[in-house]
Formats: sequence, C-alpha cells, structure tokens
Amino acid sequence: MNQTIYPIGIQNFEKIRKDGYLYIDKTALIYQLAKTGSYYFLSRPRRFGKSLFLDMLRRFLAVNPEAPGDISLQEKLFHGLKIREDTTFCERFMGKVPVLYLTFKAVEGPTFEWAYSLLGLRLAAVARKHAWLLASPHLSEKDKADLRLFGTDEFMTDPAKSVLASTFLAKMTGWLALHFGKPVVLLIDEYDVPLQKAAGKDWYQTMLTFMKAFLSPLKSGGEEE
Repeated sequence: MNQTIYPIGIQNFEKIRKDGYLYIDKTALIYQLAKTGSYYFLSRPRRFGKSLFLDMLRRFLAVNPEAPGDISLQEKLFHGLKIREDTTFCERFMGKVPVLYLTFKAVEGPTFEWAYSLLGLRLAAVARKHAWLLASPHLSEKDKADLRLFGTDEFMTDPAKSVLASTFLAKMTGWLALHFGKPVVLLIDEYDVPLQKAAGKDWYQTMLTFMKAFLSPLKSGGEEE
C-alpha cells in the first residue's frame, strides 16, 4: 500500500518530484503566463504555494548553461504532468529560456545596514551561481569586472557601494540576454519584503530609494517617471 507523502513547507519543486511527494499539478498555469505579455504579478494569501509555483516555473524554463540543448532534467521532473501534453509548447520553451531567479525572503532587520547586508548576501550568491558568464565571449572585460564585484559579499553588503549594487538587476538580465541572444525571464519571490519590513522605521525612505533604483528596469520601456 502506497503512503501519500505531503510536502508540508517544501518549496523545492525538484525535491518534491524526485522524492515522491504529493504534487498538485499546476503546470497548466504556465500557458496562462505565456499569454499575459511582459509582466505578471501573482498575489495570493500566505501558504498558497506562490514560492513553489515560481520554483516550478524556473525548473521548466531554465536553460542549462553548461549544455544548452540538454533538457533531460526537465523531462524527468515534468513527466506525466499536464504541460507535457503540449509537445509544441514544450519544444519551444522547456529548458530553452535564460532565467534569473531572486528571492527577498527574510530580508529584514533592526537597521537599514542589517537589512541591506542580508539583501546583499542574497544577490552575491546569485551572482556566484552565474559565474560561468565570466567565460562568455559576449561580455566585455568591464562587464566581467562588475560581475566579480557582484559576487563578492564584502562589496554587496557595503551600503557605500549601493549605487553600483542597484544596477545588479539591469546588468544581470542584460548579460544573460547577450550571452544567449534571447529575452530573459525574471522571477522575483517575496519581492515586497524589503519595503514591508522597513515600513514604519526611520530608514524606510533609504530602503525605498535603493529598491526603486534596483527595480527600475521593470518600468515600461525603462523610462523614468
């Protein structure tokens, strides 16, 4: 008799699929996202599965930088799920898209410096995961120098370097687009946490200023208000 294993608190799609946890198939929602255009804002109550959904979407789309044509992992993870019924859609998008995934979960603290340091550590970790871009022939030496800085904890946690750090999103997505020659999908989980946790504190405006600069590439056409 098979025992159902419930993935309470698990937000890792790969772990759920590989370890045989119960998974409610939401892969059909990928079609809906494809129809929305450039931006999609997912707002649901806590514990609704937003983080798991974003991780599932990342696993479906993300190209393997070491072997861009290799979709063997996606074939295993999505075997038997609804999205696999549309072979044309999967041939076009599954494992074929450059993805930048960020999470701002637990970016908080009693001071701006504390919260900024936590944010910086998360961004530095993301930059290090993309260190393979240092071998890309499409990036300039200046680009690679900036990428090395982005991957350095000391640099990214120093508020004095916040001006350059605020260009992280624009530059990372730009570098990925240059390397792969196609648009990048940006996924941000817990995007509102830095400002939500700063609300009511005397350093809210400082965090707001940084986040506005950091997220400015998301503005339509990249134009200033």
